[in-house]
Amino acid sequence: MDAALTEEEIEFLEQLTDAGAAGRMIAGLRHRAGVLRLVHLKYVTEQSVTLDTVVYCITDAGRVALRKSTEPPT
Repeated sequence: MDAALTEEEIEFLEQLTDAGAAGRMIAGLRHRAGVLRLVHLKYVTEQSVTLDTVVYCITDAGRVALRKSTEPPT
């Protein structure tokens, strides 16, 4: 499923790419709300660490979507 990514989503996927296999930890529900669409699209995985802390990692599908979103138009 291809979906147009927002600037915030592109930035988050870039951050996850830079974070590598360890992913990125986010605490607080308000901060995680914007990531839910990426999880639903299977561009990002999530793993709960505590009740309010989750580790996010980019998937191969997320890398492809990021690459497509940042390529110049042909």
